[in-house]
Amino acid sequence: MVWKSLSLGFLVFLLTIGLSADAATYYVSQSTGSDANTGLTMKTPLQSIEKVNGLDHLDPGDRVLFKCGDTWRKETLNITWSGTENNKIFFGSYPCGCGDKPVISGSLPVTGWKLYRDDIYEADLTAGGNAARFGTGASGILGLNQLFRDGRRLLLARWPNLDDPHDNGYSTIDQAVSDTVLVDNELPPRFVGRRGGTY
Repeated sequence: MVWKSLSLGFLVFLLTIGLSADAATYYVSQSTGSDANTGLTMKTPLQSIEKVNGLDHLDPGDRVLFKCGDTWRKETLNITWSGTENNKIFFGSYPCGCGDKPVISGSLPVTGWKLYRDDIYEADLTAGGNAARFGTGASGILGLNQLFRDGRRLLLARWPNLDDPHDNGYSTIDQAVSDTVLVDNELPPRFVGRRGGTY
């Protein structure tokens, strides 16, 4: 009876080792990788998150490691695979113990900042490198909806009525008609006299 229990335990142990031994580790580096690589060694990392999303499958025990210090912008990691309770699919970073963790960010840098006046700066999102990043969509709205400085999200602009129940005084810009006219279709009527007003 004891021998059968030990044999069964040893068999489960061997199966676990077998699963772990077959597990794959994929390395991903935005700075040194290539999507033509296999991604199976640190010297042959994949480059894009799109390539990771396109992997045929990840099995229980597999690992996907992103290189420390690298940043992926405007890419979304879609996790469509599942491990098991005792044999998970692991997403992490390499090399071990690094302090500069990898970053997956939907944000893009805005370039070309110029002093407008006093301590106010401006950047033209339709010019230079910004034009390729923040082009207008079918509605004519610039593709910018959040702004960060030094990694911290800045507050959206507010109109003067901070106690207004409509979005607590926050407003988004629906259209920039000119350099001096902004359109917001959700401004409350008492602020501009009519909805869809400009200021």
